[in-house]
Amino acid sequence: MTRKLLIPILMLCLLIQGCVGIGVSKTRNEAFQNPKISDVAYVSGLSHTDASQTNVVVYTATWLENHWGRPARITHVGVDSQTEVWTYKFDIIWNGVTPVLLVPIPIILPVGREQIQFVLQDGRVVSAKEHKEQSFGGAYGLSAALHDKFWTLFLGRLSGT
Repeated sequence: MTRKLLIPILMLCLLIQGCVGIGVSKTRNEAFQNPKISDVAYVSGLSHTDASQTNVVVYTATWLENHWGRPARITHVGVDSQTEVWTYKFDIIWNGVTPVLLVPIPIILPVGREQIQFVLQDGRVVSAKEHKEQSFGGAYGLSAALHDKFWTLFLGRLSGT
């Protein structure tokens, strides 16, 4: 293939490649009664306790501090102050949409921080709330490439939920 022909073909391939799609970021809240807690602190470190479990782990304030460290905030609730809310903070939560028309165009704003709040009664974790970012979306794309001396076009799904 001559150079004079190769340059226009490469430029054409660059011009016809791209994708179209959308991504959405939103805040997700979930509550847990007697949660199962991971050994290290991270925003998705909670899960629901299996109802068929017979040996349920009792998480104490000491266990939580040893594994997750000191919380960002401790709030005393109630008249007797035997109930505490321990709040652990993580990354920034972004809410909005990101349309993709060849390039992503983010239309998002910071709306707070991801956090987990543990409710402790008499020094034991009884419930928790998870406040985190959730993203989903999809895109379709078009690309051109040279495979085994033949030019091919690909049109298909690039990603999804």
